[in-house]
Amino acid sequence: MPRVCASCPSSIDVDREVDRLRGGTQVTSPKAKVKKIAKRLKVPEGFQRSGIRPEWMVAEVPVLPPDASAGAGWWPLRHVRT
Repeated sequence: MPRVCASCPSSIDVDREVDRLRGGTQVTSPKAKVKKIAKRLKVPEGFQRSGIRPEWMVAEVPVLPPDASAGAGWWPLRHVRT
């Protein structure tokens, strides 16, 4: 399951998403909807400005099994550090 979650952001096309949301603000008339779209637009525009790719936002952290707790000693943790 973690592999599926890590691959989801890589399928997002930031430029296309920004264009889609900007087009929605021009078509929509109620102020509440325009405000909601403007809030939603902040994140993709931030990605565009900074050059950060969405898949970089997912951290891959090794998960230790329950028996590798601190009480088990240093042996299980030795293999994780290498």
